[in-house]
Parts: sequence; structure tokens; C-alpha cells
Amino acid sequence: MGKFYVFLSVVTILGLLSEANGACKAPDKVIKRKKKVLAGCLKKGYQSSLEGCVSGSGKPKRRQVKACTEVEKQLASCDVSCIEKVDGKYGPFGEWGTCSAACGGGSQSRTRECNNRSKICNSPAPANGGADCSGEASETQACNENVCPVHGGWSAPGEWSACSATCGGGTQSRSKICNNPAPANGGADCSGPASETQACNENVCPVNGGWSAPGEWSACSAACGGGTQSRSKICNSPAPANGGADCSGEASETQACNENVCPVNGGWSAPGEWSACSAACGGGTQSMPAIATIC
Repeated sequence: MGKFYVFLSVVTILGLLSEANGACKAPDKVIKRKKKVLAGCLKKGYQSSLEGCVSGSGKPKRRQVKACTEVEKQLASCDVSCIEKVDGKYGPFGEWGTCSAACGGGSQSRTRECNNRSKICNSPAPANGGADCSGEASETQACNENVCPVHGGWSAPGEWSACSATCGGGTQSRSKICNNPAPANGGADCSGPASETQACNENVCPVNGGWSAPGEWSACSAACGGGTQSRSKICNSPAPANGGADCSGEASETQACNENVCPVNGGWSAPGEWSACSAACGGGTQSMPAIATIC
């Protein structure tokens, strides 16, 4: 019985810490002691209206109920219930996530679960009006700050070179330089050849005509005293083709021949008159002189 009077005295003193309008002015250590008093009430079977309070199987006396009710009001004014507040606390960070860049500087973060990229406040999670976790839910750091390799790239090709033939098919080439960009920092060289070749001037070449060897000289037009003879050639060595030019010059040529003086054989002139007969009768002779002429 003496213990209960002490209990009531404590309740009376604690009641002075709460104002008439119900505003809580009690320090944390006083509230803690009040909660212990309420716990004793609940153990004796007091039925509390505060959230989460569980009563024992006993039945408190009327005086006890009155004192316990006063404590309950004071705790209620301080927004206290039988449910313990749990302040949140972050658990350990998980593994670092994948870097945002393979080189040249990126960032990565780590979280409690690598799926949601954020640290989860579950160690413990806030409950019953407890405070949220303090601090950031995730953290980020720089990564892969090594210089990126630069793979080589070809420049635009230059002009085509002159064709190796003006007709009938030739070749020409052009080249490019591995400087767009030039390989750097261990990057790969340009792939493929630095030059390329193509066919050019595949049109058929024109063929200009050429004379064949001349033929035999023809018979001289005179046996002596000067004549002429000729010989000819043909434009077939080669014959003009594909727009080529005809043979130049004449197809035949003439030259003098048998220019030696001709021989002249002698010839008789017409006979003269007969001479007188050598005999008047009995047979005589008469003659007719002739003169030699030069042919």
C-alpha cells in the first residue's frame, strides 16, 4: 500500500510538468519515467487508450485507475504512445556500379542494391514516427580517368594520277593518309591499303595507215633513148582503223629508164637512073648507082 502512495506522489509531481492546454514541456528523462509508471499501470490491468498499449490480466483499484489516467493524459499531451519510435539508419554500401565511360573519365555510384542505384534505409528502416536516415542515399566517384586510345582514320583520297596509257586501257592510282585522326594513345592503325588503282582510257586506240613495201618496177616505155617506168604501194601496213589517218604521200612513183642513145643501122636510098647499055645488041650491061644513108 505504501508503494502505491509513492507511485501517486510521483504522478502528482510529474503532472506539474504539463500545462493546462496539453502542450508537452517535459524533458526526455521525465517522459521516460512517466512511461515506466504507465508500464506499471498496464501490468496491474489498467486499460490505456494510447496506441499500442497492452494491459495485464489484473484489475486495478479505483485510486490506481485515477492516477494511471492522469499519467496517460500527460503522456498523450507529449504525443507518446506505447509503440517505440525507430529512427532509420543506413546499411552498408553495396558494390560500385559500372563506370559511365570506358576511358577519358566517367562516374560510378554504389548503393545497397545494385538494381535501384540508391542505398536503402533498412538497417533499420524508420518506423512509428522515427526519423528518416540522415545523409545521402548514394555516393558517386570518378572512374576510368585514363586517356582514351584514338584509332586511326583515313583522310579523303587525293586526285587520281595520270593514266598510264592514252587509249587501249591503262591504270591510274590515288592515295590517302592515316591522319583523320592519326592513331594515338595505343589506338589501332588505319585498316586496309593506303592506295587504290583503277582502269582508265579503255577506249580502242586509232590505227594510222602505213604503206606496204613498193612492188616491182614496170617495163620501160622505151628500149633506148629514154623512157619511163612506175611502181606502186598499198596502204595496208597497217590499214587505217578506228578513226586513224590514211597513209600520207602518193601510192605510186615513176622514174626514167633506158636513157642510152639508140644505135642507127645503115639503109639504101632510092636507086638512080640506069646507065647506058654496054652493047647495042647481043647483050650488054647497064648499072644503077645507089647511095648509102644513115638511119
